[in-house]
Amino acid sequence: MMYCSSCSVDFDSKIDIKSERECIVVNACLQPDSLIAIRLYANTIEDKKSKVIPLEGAHVILKENDDVLYDGVSGATLSLHVNPKAGGNYFLKVIHSDYPEVTAETRIPMPIYCTVLSKDHLLNLSDFIFSETDVPLWITTMAIFSDTTPIQYGELYTNNLLIDNVNRNEGGMILHNKVGSGYHDGFLRIKGKYVSKQSEILYYPMLSRSIIWENFLGKEVRLIAASKEYDLYCKTYYQLISSPVSNDLSSILYQPVSVYSNIERGLGIFAGKSETSYFINE
Repeated sequence: MMYCSSCSVDFDSKIDIKSERECIVVNACLQPDSLIAIRLYANTIEDKKSKVIPLEGAHVILKENDDVLYDGVSGATLSLHVNPKAGGNYFLKVIHSDYPEVTAETRIPMPIYCTVLSKDHLLNLSDFIFSETDVPLWITTMAIFSDTTPIQYGELYTNNLLIDNVNRNEGGMILHNKVGSGYHDGFLRIKGKYVSKQSEILYYPMLSRSIIWENFLGKEVRLIAASKEYDLYCKTYYQLISSPVSNDLSSILYQPVSVYSNIERGLGIFAGKSETSYFINE
């Protein structure tokens, strides 16, 4: 979702849950540029082990503000020919005879915009425009090709002190006179309280693997205005997948990370985001 769905934890990724209770699992991220799709699962226990299966025949209620978008029986995926709205509040209830009823709420933030300039492979983001305060901002950068799917830049070199250090590494492959040698792994995360304080974000994107550049078209900068639920889910998901393996000596100091969930009496995530993209022709 590499990191967070284009930031990019993939909300459609395989579900891997270890839980001792049977419950409903929800997997959904609402965004204005995509039709609504809510995936439903059940966490079952077989031989004292968790097993996640698609959930059929659940009664689903979905509200947008005070309007009911759906009230009926759904298959494992509830797909609606409806684009959710930036600034909208969403409420979800899932009822099934075999599992406890679950509820969840989220809000889709208003989008964040900026000016993007590129010079000498450095990207400069400035003049941020936002209509809401305290909305976390996630930034990713993609390499765009004419003959293949976009590839996410794995190392974003910057020395901006207002960017969260959750995914920061020191001593990278380059030592740049403007951004240094420290880089962020796949994305830049800016806490909501610091977005309004950003006058400029200068960074150097680098791919962490070798590719053929023959059909390279340019870079795409993606700004994600994140709901609280999206922000916490992606942050804790990243912390989990980047935690030390059991045979790593550093694991003796490791504190287990639980992936954030806002599903009451269940598991999973029901989140919202607004995304803006800028293409840089190079």
